Amino acid sequence: MGYTEKNLIEGERLLYIARLHWIIFLSPVLVLLAGVILSRYLHIYTRYAGYAGYAIGAVGLFIALSTFSEYMGSEFGVTNKRIIVKVGIVSRTAREIFINRVESIQLKQTFIGRLLGFGSVIPAGTGGDKASLHNYIDNPMALKKAIDQQIIRVRIK
Repeated sequence: MGYTEKNLIEGERLLYIARLHWIIFLSPVLVLLAGVILSRYLHIYTRYAGYAGYAIGAVGLFIALSTFSEYMGSEFGVTNKRIIVKVGIVSRTAREIFINRVESIQLKQTFIGRLLGFGSVIPAGTGGDKASLHNYIDNPMALKKAIDQQIIRVRIK
């Protein structure tokens, strides 16, 4: 049971949950691989040169652990009343936007984002307040559609 499910208010139903896309792991994996390759091949030339590769690999491992923490700690939920955003495991930031306060939804996807299925969803609230949820949301079209459907349901009532 995630943060969104635990924090539903009376009469609220969870309709959609979005997570981060796997692409966020690409940079840490590339840095880690560079460290492994450099430590392997620089060690041939001098004994100490391989340590630079180990240092790069350690940085890659640290970035990978940080990214994994971000991946596991991020949740974007749509209910019949709110958009709920939670980021973080140890230190947590939560944000709620009531559906009846959302005026528009902006979807941003790069060419690579469209090919691989990630992007950003930006709901704009009353008064021009914009809140970018995250740049690497998995299947942002489905998240936007879930929010749009709720906005229409609220406005029809």
